[in-house]
Amino acid sequence: MLPSLDVFLRNALVCSSSSRLPASFPAIAIQLLSYMLLLSLPLGAHTEGMCGCEHRYPILLELYSATNGAAWKNRSGWSSNVGNCSTDWYGVTCNDSDIISIQLAENNLIGTLPASLSALSNLSHLTLTANSLAGYLPASWAALISLQYIELSMNQLTGTIPATWVAMVNISFIDISSNQLNGTLPAEWRSMQQLATLYLHSNGITGTLPGPWGGGMSNMQHLCLDGNSLSGALPSSWSAMTLVEELSLGSNAITGALPPQWSSWTSLEYLSVRFNRITGSLPGSWSSMISLVTMELHSNAIVGSLPREWASLASLRTIGLSDNKLIGSLPSEWANMSTLTTISLRNNLLTGMLPESWSALNNLTSLTLSVNAFTGSLPPSWAALTSLQYIELKLNRLNGELPPEWAAMVSISSIDISSNQLTGTLPAEWRSMQQLATLFLHSNSITGTLPEAWGGGMNNMQLLWLYGNSLSGTLPSSWSAMTLIEELSLGYNTIGGTLPPTWSTMTALRDLFLGSNDIRGSLPTEWSSWTSLEYLSVRFNRITGSLPGSWSAMISLVTMELHSNAIVGSLP
Repeated sequence: MLPSLDVFLRNALVCSSSSRLPASFPAIAIQLLSYMLLLSLPLGAHTEGMCGCEHRYPILLELYSATNGAAWKNRSGWSSNVGNCSTDWYGVTCNDSDIISIQLAENNLIGTLPASLSALSNLSHLTLTANSLAGYLPASWAALISLQYIELSMNQLTGTIPATWVAMVNISFIDISSNQLNGTLPAEWRSMQQLATLYLHSNGITGTLPGPWGGGMSNMQHLCLDGNSLSGALPSSWSAMTLVEELSLGSNAITGALPPQWSSWTSLEYLSVRFNRITGSLPGSWSSMISLVTMELHSNAIVGSLPREWASLASLRTIGLSDNKLIGSLPSEWANMSTLTTISLRNNLLTGMLPESWSALNNLTSLTLSVNAFTGSLPPSWAALTSLQYIELKLNRLNGELPPEWAAMVSISSIDISSNQLTGTLPAEWRSMQQLATLFLHSNSITGTLPEAWGGGMNNMQLLWLYGNSLSGTLPSSWSAMTLIEELSLGYNTIGGTLPPTWSTMTALRDLFLGSNDIRGSLPTEWSSWTSLEYLSVRFNRITGSLPGSWSAMISLVTMELHSNAIVGSLP
């Protein structure tokens, strides 16, 4: 039985995805292709029985016994009362003389791996993924010299990786990911010259990355070692793996610099070394990685500047360099990387102005530059980024006004430019941002009034934070059209006027913060329609009148802050 497509892709996603982005398309496409190739193999459920393989019955029955066969989901044909050889054994393929395939994925196998399977000298395919198998990997399985494909992922296997398996001279695919393996990576495996895919992610493997692998694994294409406890440096000798398309080493304790020699990987499409302890600078020589689609290097200690040479990475779509120690400015040359969809440079030491030239990145959907030291104004030319959906520039030193031209960003759904030094007013033109759901502009020095026009266009707004500015004027009654809004924070401004009863249409509202303003008048009885409201603060204003008894309908309310006003009357 083949692993289900759901299980197969779930494993691929673990190896080929970041913490916040989907797996790169090429990596997933590779997994789908592998899956389709597996579908072409003969399955046990479709064989012409077991005639010619009767001499293997004792070995199969030992597997059945060792894995609690009575509890299997499907055990058709598996019985100690062996009958006519024309009967199929579920998951087993016989080629009229020997067993060539055992595929029992997701079949509730509970127990250990029997060493006796090593006698199946013609076995080419073994899939036992997504079961409850425990114990060690049998060293004796080294005798499976015909084995090409083995998948044991998503079990509870323990112990070390057998160095003896190097004798599997025909092996091309090994997946023992998502188990509890420990010990080190066997240097001996360098002799597995046919090995193209090795997935060992999500285990407890320790030690260093074997340098000798570079000199022997010349056919390696997909190597995934994420989520272990590997240490030491990245081997420069791995540059000899010139066919590698996917390398994932994230979430380990790897140290040292990024090897410039890896520039030989012209077939590489996916590279992840995120969440390690990498130091040194970004190699300019990597500009020769012409097939690279996704690069994830965030959460390390990389220093130096962003290489201008990388502008020639014509296939790059995602670059993740957040949470490092990078310095310098944003290279204007990167505007040539027209395929880029995601740039993440959050939490570095970058300086300088935002490049006008980046307006040419017309495929960009996500741009994260927060927690740096960027200065200057927001480029009006970025209005050309019509594919942009997410932009985060918070916690920098940006000044100047919000560009009205950005209203042309027709795809934008989230903007965060909070905690900067912005001045000027809120552009009424932004009403055209009809997809905008999140707008964080708090902790700036923005002046002027709240645009009435926003109520007529921003109908998808859900999170609107404008607190901590110098806004004045009144609360626009037209904002009642923002019926999807969940959080509205306007505190710490100088807003006056009264509380609009028309806002009762904001029935999705959960948090409303209007504290520390100059609002007058009474509390609207109409607001009793806010049955989803959890937090309400109108503290430090000039509210008068009594407490509305109708507010008893606010059944979700957890916190109500009405202090420091001039409210009268009794408690309802």
